[in-house]
Amino acid sequence: GLLMNTLIFISGSVTLNVTPSNEVTVNQKVTLLCEFDSNPIVAQFNIESHFSSFCQLDRTCDSTICSSVYNASCPSDTQYNIQVTVPRSWNGVSVFCQSAASGEKSNSINFRVTGTLKSNRVTNRRY
Repeated sequence: GLLMNTLIFISGSVTLNVTPSNEVTVNQKVTLLCEFDSNPIVAQFNIESHFSSFCQLDRTCDSTICSSVYNASCPSDTQYNIQVTVPRSWNGVSVFCQSAASGEKSNSINFRVTGTLKSNRVTNRRY
């Protein structure tokens, strides 16, 4: 029994989902849903290749600037959701979440952002 409990604790997992999709147009709003097997104490949302998180949420869900900027919701001790308006700069970027308690990371979600050229293209060119 003790060994099994230890294995379950060690092999906890973190899952990151995105709705409606990771393929978005510029400034489209998506929801990132991060789910932990156990209470992470603080949930951190990170961009791969950056060394700090862009959003941190604790159990109260409203103690950081992140909660208002990203309209955070925390349905339970193990679920942390944020809404992100996806910028042009996120094209090709991978996002993950992690537990501040264990440092355990979720899967990564890679964003494909379209509509990146429309605003720069000259559409009324006359010949």
